[in-house]
Amino acid sequence: MLAMVINRCLAPSSKRDNLRWMQEDIFFTGAEGIELQHLYRALGFLYAHQAEVEREIYFRTANIAARCI
Repeated sequence: MLAMVINRCLAPSSKRDNLRWMQEDIFFTGAEGIELQHLYRALGFLYAHQAEVEREIYFRTANIAARCI
């Protein structure tokens, strides 16, 4: 999932191009074992847990913002 996030920041592309990017353009340990279905499954997992992920991100960033004030 981290590689997909980094791809969105550095070289936004489709899931298929994201996979090619991980396998050919960057050094990513274990990328040779990743298939397109793994990317879709990871996104499915995130979608299924979207509320929990959003809540966790909110509270983590709220804590950071509170410390900066």
